[in-house]
Amino acid sequence: MKRLDSLQALRGIAALMVVIYHATYQFESYYNYKLLDGFFYFGYWGVDLFFVLSGFIIFYIHHGDIGRRIRLGSFIRKRFIRIFPIYWIITFLLIPLFLLVPSFGGSSVRELDVILKSILLFPQSVHPVLGVAWTLTHELFFYLMFSLLIMLPRKWSYPLFAAWISITIGLFICSFWIDFKSMNYYIKFIFSSYNLEFLLGVLVAKLLIRYKDNILRYTSMIASIGIAGLAATWMVYYFGIFTPHRVISWALFSAFLILGFTLIESKKNIAVPKLFRYLGDASYSIYLTHDLWLSIINKIYRFAFQQVNLVSAAIIIIGATLAGCLFYSIIEKPVLHVLRGKQTKKEQEGLTT
Repeated sequence: MKRLDSLQALRGIAALMVVIYHATYQFESYYNYKLLDGFFYFGYWGVDLFFVLSGFIIFYIHHGDIGRRIRLGSFIRKRFIRIFPIYWIITFLLIPLFLLVPSFGGSSVRELDVILKSILLFPQSVHPVLGVAWTLTHELFFYLMFSLLIMLPRKWSYPLFAAWISITIGLFICSFWIDFKSMNYYIKFIFSSYNLEFLLGVLVAKLLIRYKDNILRYTSMIASIGIAGLAATWMVYYFGIFTPHRVISWALFSAFLILGFTLIESKKNIAVPKLFRYLGDASYSIYLTHDLWLSIINKIYRFAFQQVNLVSAAIIIIGATLAGCLFYSIIEKPVLHVLRGKQTKKEQEGLTT
């Protein structure tokens, strides 16, 4: 697959949005300071963008593996290497920290079952040890569902996938009128509306693969819908007009944005700034570590200065982001280089497919 620099830039932007979102709430908690009057309360959009991007990338890269059971081992190994090693490094560093310094985590993160489920990224009704990793449980579930498409014959996997999508959409529509809070957690998880965000990414990839030549003429319109839709969503949210569901607002318009950018990049080379390409590469480390870095920096800063302003808030956000970048360059990148090198070597030796 040709590297799409525009999508790497979007990954970097998604990570930055989440960093600023969590920083906004930490500033209110530590200093009673409202960053830009809550301008970045919408920063959780970064998660929706991540999910749509993930659905797009998985289908775009692996659509040719569907129905080819021989490709399952390679798919699982690649996904495992991408998610778990770096996640485990951070989680195993956090466990003793949270046990020794209670102020760094809630009481639930010191419970054995929560710790074990966190290590395995098993879904649970409370946040895992690494709080932001709740998104990874949804990511892994999407990988599981996609692996069924690879493992099973299409005559079995397609009806199963269609049934899962249909129930998910049905519950999503009903949720506008029915309160499902009392529903079993694992049923809610399996049919979570977050699944629809991955599926939006799959739909975008499918459109690009099959109909790219037919929709190229609409590139500017598609990208404009994405940008305008995201801006409109922010406006209705920020000004309190109403709170749109994230699937039909942030995620939907993110899908338009991704499709628009990929179409633009397929027509001509986009000069994506090196900084944004790097932030995209480092986005996983930034995402996993930023909340901890923010907490550490804020604790130190509050002890020294008591109050924060716009300049110092920006410095704190930049500091947490740079710390995540440093983690990527020093730890994530070398670890993945070694593990992926071993993966490639095994495939070349014919041990995997």
